[in-house]
Amino acid sequence: MSLKKKLLAVIGLLLFLLLGALSVYISSADNLENKRLGYINIELGAGEFQLVNWQSSGNSYISESDPMIIMENINCYIHSLKIEGKWNGNEPIAVYYTNTPEEEFSEEKKMLLPYSIVGGNVYIYPKTQVYSIRLDPTEEAGQELAISAVEINDRSLILSFSRFMTLCVFPVMVYAAVAAGFIYLRGIKVYGAVFRKYVPLLKNLIDRDLKVKYRRSVLGFLWSILNPLLMALVITVVFSKIFRFQIEYFTVYYLTGSLIFNFVTEATTSSMTSVLGAAGLIKKVYIPKYIFPMQKCMFAFINMLFASVAVLAVIFIQGMPLHWTALLFPVPMLYAFVFSFGMGLILSSLTIFFRDMEHLYSVFVSVWMYLTPIIYPEDILPETVKGLMRLNPMYHYVGYFRDVVMYGSVPGAAENMICVSFSLMFLGVGLLFFKKTQDRFILYI
Repeated sequence: MSLKKKLLAVIGLLLFLLLGALSVYISSADNLENKRLGYINIELGAGEFQLVNWQSSGNSYISESDPMIIMENINCYIHSLKIEGKWNGNEPIAVYYTNTPEEEFSEEKKMLLPYSIVGGNVYIYPKTQVYSIRLDPTEEAGQELAISAVEINDRSLILSFSRFMTLCVFPVMVYAAVAAGFIYLRGIKVYGAVFRKYVPLLKNLIDRDLKVKYRRSVLGFLWSILNPLLMALVITVVFSKIFRFQIEYFTVYYLTGSLIFNFVTEATTSSMTSVLGAAGLIKKVYIPKYIFPMQKCMFAFINMLFASVAVLAVIFIQGMPLHWTALLFPVPMLYAFVFSFGMGLILSSLTIFFRDMEHLYSVFVSVWMYLTPIIYPEDILPETVKGLMRLNPMYHYVGYFRDVVMYGSVPGAAENMICVSFSLMFLGVGLLFFKKTQDRFILYI
């Protein structure tokens, strides 16, 4: 490796470490300042605390007999607790707490604490380690409450996955692309000229696959639409009726997830053996070997476009509102295509030297499917699993597709950067790995 390459690599590593630390600091800035003052705030939104014996009245809650506010599974040291709302009276608030998941609220762990009201918000200071906590204000103390959030402290840094991807990984990916262009500028021009020369061959290979797949089939290309429709019918009968997941327009929900996931699965699985399958051609004439994984990915992409007609048909059949954001459906598809091509390059290279990859990958795909919310709703997962799921690229591609097609929302810049980061990362690693190993393919195919 030349000195220029080593220098750029070191700069890239330092940039990654610096931006990674900065992304954690920015997410934790308020916590770090609060820690200096003796506490750190985190926010519990609606649904993360329980209101017992409060009657809703517009944006507020009116207390009935024995009003309670319960916060479970906190498991942290609480220095201060802030409740946004209106309170009356000066009576102390009874605070019950537990230290383990099995423990129940009891008189043995009860505190009568005063509170202060600042700017309409109530501040209580338990100053103790708790697992769960319950507040029992008297009727005089809590006549009216307008809870929008509860803030507590857990004395920890915040590692925000979205901030880490957008403030660290994405800029480093852009830097890597610029650095690679700077180093291999002349080579990129040569590769571009070679690729244009073989575009007709790429088209012929894709056309051949399309003809072979539907050869002697009565319905032909219609099977690309009927297959997902029939599978959606089976899945809908089994899961929406037996397990009764509360998902509106379940069939559309399933199809939007399976469409993207099946594309990635088909593209990567067929790419894995693409170079091996073209061994006879490779031994006779020179052809850039990356053409074959690309051809399989493009063929799978065309199949996905045919299958998307099934999604549109089910949307009209179920009477689901169609939003203008559905016009953005190609965006997550393109993200998934770049990701699949990068992953296909890696898999095709590994399969040349290690043929068992075909069997291992089939097992991995099965696990991968269950780790992606295609059939089940994301809400049934615990928070820890949801955090790990954000490391799954398919979680973001499927979510993006559902947002624009089902929910009429456009993902923000952070989500787009996360999708781009995953795609560029796998594409970059795939290109480098394929380039380093392709000269030895001829010895193993």
